[in-house]
Amino acid sequence: MVTVGISPIRDRKWTAIGLLLIGGLYVISLLLPAMQPMKNGRVCFGWEALCAVMERPFCLPTLSLRDFLYILPLWLSNPLLWVGVVLWTMYRWRASAIVGVLALIGGTFLPDAHGSVDFLLAGIFRTDCGFLAGYFVWLGSMLMLVGFNILRMVIVKSPSSAPVAT
Repeated sequence: MVTVGISPIRDRKWTAIGLLLIGGLYVISLLLPAMQPMKNGRVCFGWEALCAVMERPFCLPTLSLRDFLYILPLWLSNPLLWVGVVLWTMYRWRASAIVGVLALIGGTFLPDAHGSVDFLLAGIFRTDCGFLAGYFVWLGSMLMLVGFNILRMVIVKSPSSAPVAT
């Protein structure tokens, strides 16, 4: 018998190492400065940016449809990353890669810089200043998810890694 792909034991190791790297990058991104100084003059850490983006759609005043559609890609990027990780643990590499790409697109989506982002995030961030290391490490965790899935699809060329009789 000839086996196609990698063994199940190596496959579990691959998944565990990838999960540790992706999760580790994500946690590190929360601890690093993510954006230039906020309105009050201090830098915004990743966890603060995460809280601001995740809670804004549910705060008062309620968002108009236009404003909600502006913030939706940024809001969805975190849940999409973790949906991609769950799909990856289920060995659904193609679906996980697609969801990872959607998360990456959502994470890089920034509405026009003419005040919309400032309004949507309640004037917390100064978006004209740029991003710091935490933002790019956060995007790196999404890029790593996509990269691991593409690499995994290249390693296993057949849909199944079951043994093939010769």
